[in-house]
Amino acid sequence: MVKSQVLNIDNGILFSNSKYKSNDVCNHQNHAIFLSFDYFRIKKTFYITTQVGYFATGYYAYKYNYFGHLVGNEKFKSRDFHFSLTFRGEKPVYKNIYVYAGLGPKLDYSFDYQKKIENHVVPNLSMFRNMFGAKFDFGFYKDIKKYRIGINTAYLTNFGNGDFTTNRFVCGLSVGYVFRQSAK
Repeated sequence: MVKSQVLNIDNGILFSNSKYKSNDVCNHQNHAIFLSFDYFRIKKTFYITTQVGYFATGYYAYKYNYFGHLVGNEKFKSRDFHFSLTFRGEKPVYKNIYVYAGLGPKLDYSFDYQKKIENHVVPNLSMFRNMFGAKFDFGFYKDIKKYRIGINTAYLTNFGNGDFTTNRFVCGLSVGYVFRQSAK
């Protein structure tokens, strides 16, 4: 077994799509920032990444009158803490450039969501306070001495919170520091 330790800061744009009972609630984009740690490298190809981060997601809540006619909408924002653990595999593509892909569980915890909206399509905002799901990620990186730079993407999906679903796509850049390098 070979061990490697790398600390990365991932910074990018988050695109989200939320639905309630198959109706679009909101498409939104915002800033996302993550801190990730790569460790426990196995056989020069596989390793584990733990990631924590922050992003904000906006939603529209559609308001209806007594007769079911749309009378307007309101915006609200959910600021989320993100935690994920992914199992990644990598392959060299050119000299010191690697491509990787990963899969693992994730938890998004909304620590600042608004409850003030009444008579709208999402009856209880607390149902997405904890969003369990899966994370799929893909990217490239290059090591330059003790530093790592990369381009990454991730797809975050939820396992379901009743009729409310949110899917997020993140793309960004990463900068890292290699504490311990394994023999590749």
